[in-house]
Amino acid sequence: MTEKIPKGWKKVKLGMIVEITMGQSPKSEFYNTEGDGLPFLQGNRTFGYRYPKIDTYCSKPIKVANKGEVLFSVRAPVGDINIANQIICIGRGLAALRSKNDNNLFLYYLLHHIKKEVLNSEGGTVFGSISKKDLEHIEIFIPEDTKEQKAIASVLSSLDDKIDLLHRQNKTLEQMAETLFRKWFIEEAKEDWEEVKLGEVLEKIESGSRPKGGIDPNLKTGVPSIGAENINGLGNFNFSKVKYISDEYFNKMKRGVVRDYDVLIYKDGAYIGRKSMFGKGFPFDKFCINEHVFILRSNDRISQFFLYFLL
Repeated sequence: MTEKIPKGWKKVKLGMIVEITMGQSPKSEFYNTEGDGLPFLQGNRTFGYRYPKIDTYCSKPIKVANKGEVLFSVRAPVGDINIANQIICIGRGLAALRSKNDNNLFLYYLLHHIKKEVLNSEGGTVFGSISKKDLEHIEIFIPEDTKEQKAIASVLSSLDDKIDLLHRQNKTLEQMAETLFRKWFIEEAKEDWEEVKLGEVLEKIESGSRPKGGIDPNLKTGVPSIGAENINGLGNFNFSKVKYISDEYFNKMKRGVVRDYDVLIYKDGAYIGRKSMFGKGFPFDKFCINEHVFILRSNDRISQFFLYFLL
């Protein structure tokens, strides 16, 4: 981080301003999906834009995050952040951070700001994880006046509220479009329609690739390489999770380069089936996908939008 300290700010170590609780995983026999016990998060799998979604519970929790505390991913991918919107049992993939001056919202945005420094730390880079000690020793700049901290958090939170609302509105519109699509083109399909295999209406289907040794966490610019953590619906993009590859590597890529209106669909793991499509120049003029995502490009038998809603 730069050594230039803004007026009225001070340089401290993160451990001086936060209490850190490292997660601990209960035995799997205490996990359930029936709502018995506390909501349980092993890691960042169900992180949302700001708040996590819950699909697992634990009847015998060991470590918990209290409502309002910051959830921080301490195992690969290190640095993903959410806010606990209720008491949550946390496993070994997470830490709960609580501001010592009870300004957790400022802490949330502060951690977003220093994410790259966290990823570039020895723990995050070498081992794909970060320890409590690593977190405590991260150096940061903060306003000395807690009122200024709260003012910063209030402005950023207001902007996030608007972004969150737009995401939800976009999701609602997409669901409406999918409902109409299925009604018009599937449920009420005319008799002269033909049934074909997906491959017959595709010009291309290919997965992305990853640079040798993986994404370089030291790169802060270059060509974005995206995965399921970035995409979730028509035009939705999570800019906070962008990872980069070098221009040199991108220019040598023979697969995985995304064109305008390509349909992107996640092909494995927890996000299997998640899809998206982006218009001209959005989210980037040029970008690529990692090895967990398929590009689907239609031929002249159907349009890209038809293909998107068909899936």
